[in-house]
Amino acid sequence: MSLTPVQQQAYDAINSRMEPGFLNPVGNDDVRAAIAELDGLSRADADAVIDEMARTGRLDRFTSELTDQSPLGFGGVGLGEAQDFFNRLAPKLDGASLATVAQSLSRAGSDVSNYDYVQAFGTAVGNNARRADAVEFVRQMAPFTTDRSSSFSTYIGGSTTMSGDKDAMAVAEVLGRLRGANAEAAFAALSTEQLQAVLGASLEGAMFTSVSPAGGTVSMSYDANEFRDIMRAGASTSDPELKARLFDAAGDQLRAIGQGSPFVPTLSRESEGWMLDGMTELIRSDTTGVVRELAYNRATYDGSDLATYAKAMLNNGRTEALGEIMAELSTGNGNNQNPVDRFEAATTLPNGRDRYDNAGTLGYFTGAVYRGITAIASDTESQNALATAVAKTALTVIDKSKPWGAAVGYAASVAKEWVQFGIAALNGPPGASPAQQLELGAIPFDPNTDERAVSSAAYAEFNARISDVQRLARP
Repeated sequence: MSLTPVQQQAYDAINSRMEPGFLNPVGNDDVRAAIAELDGLSRADADAVIDEMARTGRLDRFTSELTDQSPLGFGGVGLGEAQDFFNRLAPKLDGASLATVAQSLSRAGSDVSNYDYVQAFGTAVGNNARRADAVEFVRQMAPFTTDRSSSFSTYIGGSTTMSGDKDAMAVAEVLGRLRGANAEAAFAALSTEQLQAVLGASLEGAMFTSVSPAGGTVSMSYDANEFRDIMRAGASTSDPELKARLFDAAGDQLRAIGQGSPFVPTLSRESEGWMLDGMTELIRSDTTGVVRELAYNRATYDGSDLATYAKAMLNNGRTEALGEIMAELSTGNGNNQNPVDRFEAATTLPNGRDRYDNAGTLGYFTGAVYRGITAIASDTESQNALATAVAKTALTVIDKSKPWGAAVGYAASVAKEWVQFGIAALNGPPGASPAQQLELGAIPFDPNTDERAVSSAAYAEFNARISDVQRLARP
């Protein structure tokens, strides 16, 4: 498609500024003049000029000069000035053109300075592009998130390496700023592998090496703010299956980084806290729906991701939040359903058999918490203390919400008395095992008979999912 006179004039003016002479190399003033040309264009004209520059190969020359930070470079503008320009350019381009610019910036170099420019452009897209264009940007960039574009800089005495793919980092910047249906569409555009790459990049892992006559050192830093924003984007969506898929990917990142190695130190407590903040917000946005999807989907059936999350939460002293999740699994997201009736609720499968989803989901969570407890505490006393803290919070939340309301009859009577009985039992001498302590906070018992107040079929589903997770989970 031919350019209009206005578009052609801008295209020619930019190209003339990017043509160095023998004694007249491209300088900062030339880059700023090219930026001014793009700033003066309307949305339609700027998009057309960028597309023509990409078609003729001139866009790469422009982005190379724009980001030139080499000691002998005459062009280039600082990162702050570039960010301001990107902020103005992003709302003028459609999704495909935004991705074209991001890819051109990515090709402009392989050092950490280049990584910063690509990230800055992603930030501009996330903050300023039209939402439909931001979603299309994610879709267009998805194939490049797994090409492992490296960012490595050396200097006297050491080097810096960014562990995440820079294109994936640009996508992370956009994902963390989308909400609702836009976020849902963007997540849907990413494969499992691509989502993992984006979450990995969102942690902004930077490895620093230093070398001196005395020896060398390696250190690692993370910043999980963007990871937390992506979890919040997921929490704003309405699909529990999507949320479970995101939680699965997040759990994999938490497990991989938390384990550490001699070369990649473990996550700092602060960054781990930010990760847990985001994952907790994600799961609490639809507790019953997300945990049910985790409990019955093949990819997460073993409970490793939830057990990893529980382990980290316990390590960070967040037993209260785990107890609140447990209470919602017993009484529904609004803490307003009778726990006995809810435990007994059945879903009829296509083969005509009943599956007790709520009982199984509660068992899955209970098993994950138990695996988290045993992963961090080897002695029974410590295990009991953690289990009791979680179970007591769950029962206390249920007691305060009183989901049985004004209802009468066996289910309401048992639920009411079970909560008080359970709290009293947990307050007494710790004679039970950690698993029994957790079960006190999960299974309604009839205090009058000391018997379970739920059917054998529902209890079997609860117990089976506990056993599965205890056997299979690898936190």
